[in-house]
Amino acid sequence: MWFIPVALLILVGYGVVPILNKRIAGAPSRARSLLVQHAFAALFADCICIAMGASIETMFFAVAIVGVLNAFGNYAYWRAIDTSLSTTSLFSQADDLIALALGYIVLHEFAIVGVWLGIGVGILVCAAALFSVEQALKQKRGNPKSIIRWIVAYSLIWGVAMFSGRYFALEGVSIVTYLAGWYTGSLVGALTVFALAPAKERGQSLSWAHYASVAVLAVVIMISNALGYWAKMLAPITVVQPLFQLAEMILPTMIGLWYFKERQHLTRREKVALAIGLIGGMIIVYSYSIAPRTS
Repeated sequence: MWFIPVALLILVGYGVVPILNKRIAGAPSRARSLLVQHAFAALFADCICIAMGASIETMFFAVAIVGVLNAFGNYAYWRAIDTSLSTTSLFSQADDLIALALGYIVLHEFAIVGVWLGIGVGILVCAAALFSVEQALKQKRGNPKSIIRWIVAYSLIWGVAMFSGRYFALEGVSIVTYLAGWYTGSLVGALTVFALAPAKERGQSLSWAHYASVAVLAVVIMISNALGYWAKMLAPITVVQPLFQLAEMILPTMIGLWYFKERQHLTRREKVALAIGLIGGMIIVYSYSIAPRTS
């Protein structure tokens, strides 16, 4: 039942989180919000870890190191989506491709890629490329070039972070230990970002309403992270990441275009790309879950 956490993550992580992220990213005191978010997440995750009686093992600290980097990636992502959520989502495929490449090379997951799974992954990548090129051609001139450096920064960091989830899952790290290590490290990273950020980015003290918004964001992102880790415990990154790649490209783009009114409508080629992507996704689900049972 690996597709259950995948479907839930697509709904929560790529449907709800981008809206909350966009609002927080564009608000004042961005670095302070980042610190508060990871403080809430670390508190929640550590309390759950203690309540569940999970042990602090060596892998906890390995997860925490990746968590430190995650905070820097989170800040870079906020800087990018504050400029344009739709543009950021269009060029955010690099992190997925990095994660896939590491899965192939380090974990040797190319061994599980059958004909139909390979076809499905190829179709998804082509659909993502077609959609991105078409959207890029529609973008208004004048998008700050600085957005590219933020996209590159978080893509590199999150590509490694996505891969690490599958690696830690194979090492037997439990979900609660993973979350505790991840957000403890992220809190350290957020403290570092806050210390290095200019005064404008640190901003003024947050209002109670803003604290509440950041707390909600922290909980929703932590749930998304748990779902993603659960999915990687059940299926190879080669299977789940292409599905996340398509969802990451399409849903935040649609939210940016329609909800935040960054652009107007889809072209015929974009609709074709979406249809192709859905076909690729169905092939992946069939090839990994249904086909093996009937062989």
